Amino acid sequence: MQTTELYNFFRSIIDEDDTTFLTQAQAATMLSEAYSEFRDLVVSVQPDVFTKQAFITLVDTDKYDLTVADTVAPNIKFLSSATNGGATSEYKIHRLVRIARIDSTASNQVRQYLSPRNDVELLSGEDYARQGTNICFGYKYTETMRIEFVPYHTVNFNPVGAFIDNLDQFHPLIALIAAKYYEVRDNAENMALERRRQEKTKELKTWLTRFWRGGVAQSTQRVIEGF
Repeated sequence: MQTTELYNFFRSIIDEDDTTFLTQAQAATMLSEAYSEFRDLVVSVQPDVFTKQAFITLVDTDKYDLTVADTVAPNIKFLSSATNGGATSEYKIHRLVRIARIDSTASNQVRQYLSPRNDVELLSGEDYARQGTNICFGYKYTETMRIEFVPYHTVNFNPVGAFIDNLDQFHPLIALIAAKYYEVRDNAENMALERRRQEKTKELKTWLTRFWRGGVAQSTQRVIEGF
């Protein structure tokens, strides 16, 4: 589905064509929030579906500030701040997946994945941990590393025919999740929609586990974080 199809499908399942009661902007916001939930659900089973890669440059430091633009082109900034402004579009980190030491940015071949820790006080050796807007390391490094992360989505759910992702067969679940927000507003729970949400969620999890990359979802050493 594209955004126009999903928008129209959402309005049809909630049976609300009156744009004075539910405006286009409000419906688009509900779909955007629902898509965030959909992505979280996918990532909880198979993070690689939405994972992006980028490089970070470290110079004799054990800390990387995600709110500061990287010193090497394309100078990506991974988080926003009042001081440094907005993050680079499509690179704003929602969940950090893992960090790799690589041979070079040209080959992008992994030499070693660093070990994630939940607390900076536990860092030693080749560990890393997230602390606020910083990534902290067990050593001081001077090298370029690769980070793998799930970015915030940037899909515009107004009916403009925009691409969503390649999980087309499960896009109805986005509309079904969005319907929950409408039900809260309308103060009326729809049990038929809830049953379908549960069925479609189960189908999605089964497909991701059994068929993503043609087999069982991969398990790797990583920390899936939400911020």
